[in-house]
Amino acid sequence: TWTVRTPAGATVTVVIQPSTTFGTPANPLAVSDFSVGARIVVLGTRSASTVTATRITKAPAGRPGGTTTTVAAG
Repeated sequence: TWTVRTPAGATVTVVIQPSTTFGTPANPLAVSDFSVGARIVVLGTRSASTVTATRITKAPAGRPGGTTTTVAAG
C-alpha cells in the first residue's frame, strides 16, 4: 500500500494489488519508477479514505488538482 496526500491535503491509502498496472499501455512503468514525492494519478475504486488501484500513472507536468496526488510513503 501507498499513503498519498491529495491536492486538498487529505490523506488516502492506495491499495496496490497484483492486477494493478503502472503507466499507460503506450508507456508502461514499474513500481520502481515512482519515488516518494512523485505526483501521480490513481484510478480505481474508492471507499472512504482508501482507493483500490487498477492503474497508477505519473501526473502530466503542469496539470493542476483533480485526481493528482503526491506519494507520501512507499
